[in-house]
Amino acid sequence: MTRPHPRPWDGAAWRPRTAVLAAGLIALAAGPLGAAPRPLTEAETAALGLATRYLSGGAAAWWDELAEAAPLRRLGREAAEAEIEVRAGSVEGSRWTLQTAVEADADAAFIRIEYPTGADDTLTLSFLRQAGELRLFEVRIAAEPAPPGPGVGAVVARPSRPAAAAGGPGSRLAGTAAVLGLL
Repeated sequence: MTRPHPRPWDGAAWRPRTAVLAAGLIALAAGPLGAAPRPLTEAETAALGLATRYLSGGAAAWWDELAEAAPLRRLGREAAEAEIEVRAGSVEGSRWTLQTAVEADADAAFIRIEYPTGADDTLTLSFLRQAGELRLFEVRIAAEPAPPGPGVGAVVARPSRPAAAAGGPGSRLAGTAAVLGLL
């Protein structure tokens, strides 16, 4: 049975066009080719220095880096070093990787730690500016509850329109998925 009006996407002639269209949409979703990574923030640079010192000197290497207002400093040196070691874990066989994002947090850096056991964790290092330089304020792991936001019980503001409509990174992916779904 033949159709009276063939659709333009039927048949072998459409397949090469589909492949070119799909490749173009994937390239569009990936973003500009050759885009340079963003430079490291001051907090990320400080975190790399702290990671190097921890890996070579253990938790004691971070005591002098703590800000005066750091909660760990209030514990005293010995207890603070023990807390840091519990959070950062053993150096032996671990692998530390700086985690970056498109939009960086100017006051924090994130380090993923992989342990020889196969477990992993994310170490969040928060910084505070003291006497013109960044000092370590807080050391957190992913297992700890998140600190309260501005005002206890505050409602988080949500954008008035979805990310896809706002033209953000999700819009390219959503558009690509929608077009590929039509093919």
